[in-house]
Amino acid sequence: MAFASSTLFSFPGQQQQPQTQQDSSISEDKIVANTESPTAPGFTPGAANDQSQNRVTMRIGAPIRRSASSSDFEYGSESSSHLASEWFRNPIVFAESSYTTSNDRRRFGIDSDQVAVQAGFDFETKSEFIVGLMYSPTINNGRIEDLGAGAAGGITDVETESHFGTIYIARPINEHFFAGATFSAGTTHTQTELQQSGFVVPTAGVITKTDSEILTVSPSAFVGFNRTFDTYAISTTASYLYSESYWQIEDNSGVRPNPSSFSRSTGTFTWLVQGTYFVTDTLDLSLSHKLTQIVHTNNYLPLGANNGEHDHNWSTIGMDINWILNQSISLYGGVDYDLFNRNYQETITGTFGLSCNF
Repeated sequence: MAFASSTLFSFPGQQQQPQTQQDSSISEDKIVANTESPTAPGFTPGAANDQSQNRVTMRIGAPIRRSASSSDFEYGSESSSHLASEWFRNPIVFAESSYTTSNDRRRFGIDSDQVAVQAGFDFETKSEFIVGLMYSPTINNGRIEDLGAGAAGGITDVETESHFGTIYIARPINEHFFAGATFSAGTTHTQTELQQSGFVVPTAGVITKTDSEILTVSPSAFVGFNRTFDTYAISTTASYLYSESYWQIEDNSGVRPNPSSFSRSTGTFTWLVQGTYFVTDTLDLSLSHKLTQIVHTNNYLPLGANNGEHDHNWSTIGMDINWILNQSISLYGGVDYDLFNRNYQETITGTFGLSCNF
């Protein structure tokens, strides 16, 4: 997705054409590694998978607690109106916004900022199943500045917009264990544009602007454990997320008259451990650690830091606060920080959200 000198676009299975003049673009495989990929921070299906698990854990492990607004209301209890239908009980709507900033340390890496929204609802249905639907739009703006000076260098802006839908379903196995699955699908549009280089921008025969359309499908399965004590709770969830992306890329140069199409797939394992302390009847504080392991991938990965090793595993630590305003509304927020990531540094995500039960 970056631009560099003396490199023509390369396509899977396509022979590179002879170079007739300097070009300012890198290969399309590098685009894959920097945008809609589970290895990149803020990957939308991954975030949706995390949110789905959090929603399920909240429902299954919610302690019976007093609400701030009524001494007769028990948080997590069912009202008579909620029991009217065994197919649709205890609906909760939620919405949250997150901001992620990250610095890709690899050559042609993108320093990016992402704003994401997740909105949806879930409910309990027959046989204790939990069913939820979620919509996740994201906007990512980035810049590549490590391309050098003169005709061999330049600055490239990258803009990405994606829209995903997710459905999740889960069920308790026994008193403490649960299992579930998710399915996310969506589209991503990525535009890269050369803003500054030794060339005149735009230059005939030089790829200075590309448009990418990506269709991504991502199913997952997870199992978890949750136990609540008097003043604290512990939970752990392990999941496997498979992602398949189908790419179509066009440019404005005339170098390539036909769009390039290809697909990439990745399997990701995550293991989340979280502890929650009930500070008061209406205030929770949680600390978490998540391990991410890329199990398999056919994505091209640019050489990273630390002797050029590819980064297939890292950790994320987080802190979250949940505040129950009254028997219907809760506010929550948190901060996550990636550790031991050789390719990406200074990856921080801040989140703020609201949920309302009926």
